[in-house]
Amino acid sequence: MTANPQRRTEPQHDDDRRSAPRHAIKLVGHAVVGHGPSVAVMLHDVSESGCQIAQSDWLGDASTVILTLDGFAAFECTVSWTSSNATGIRFDERLHPAVLRQIVALGQGRKRAQRLLGGALVRRDEGDRRWRVAKDIVIERQRERDGGEPIVARLFDLSSAGCRVSSDVRLSPGLDVMLSMHGLDQVRATVCWSDSRNAGLTFVEPIDAAAVERFATDKLIHLPRIDRTGSD
Repeated sequence: MTANPQRRTEPQHDDDRRSAPRHAIKLVGHAVVGHGPSVAVMLHDVSESGCQIAQSDWLGDASTVILTLDGFAAFECTVSWTSSNATGIRFDERLHPAVLRQIVALGQGRKRAQRLLGGALVRRDEGDRRWRVAKDIVIERQRERDGGEPIVARLFDLSSAGCRVSSDVRLSPGLDVMLSMHGLDQVRATVCWSDSRNAGLTFVEPIDAAAVERFATDKLIHLPRIDRTGSD
């Protein structure tokens, strides 16, 4: 692993302001550099764009890091700066606000780990009507490393802002997915919480309320067609 020539060896406060507010936390995670072992690290603050890790002796000359937090999909990161006792890293993909809220709540002791994945953590606007449905949908995982066969899931709770699904495949919080629902365009979403079978999803762009109502009130249960064009 080669050193990052653009990395600063000390943080400079005026230049290191992130584009999103920081939140003070104390949270243990694990960092992996290259093909090396997983190293326990302590996060001291986090924002949508990055975080600060208390230690620096684990890093060596690496410029990229895989950061994992219990209950979340892995985060790919780039090293921004190092000092004698801390490391600043930038998330290659900004955190979804719902994922950030869960990390902050856990890191500030406001949520216990076993409650982090509870369905009650999904909060939608009161004006956004929820529909109770029971229909089959297809979920495709968007990140290459999480790829594989599409997942057939059962949709039980739908609104313009998000939904709740159940399947035999665990969907990790922070995972980006694409949903295929009969009569609707494909919908991009992010997993906000999950347990062994259920997951709460937040739509990247809200669905039109009228379209949601049409889907929810259609008494027929359709399984969306999986397009396998070009496959054997």
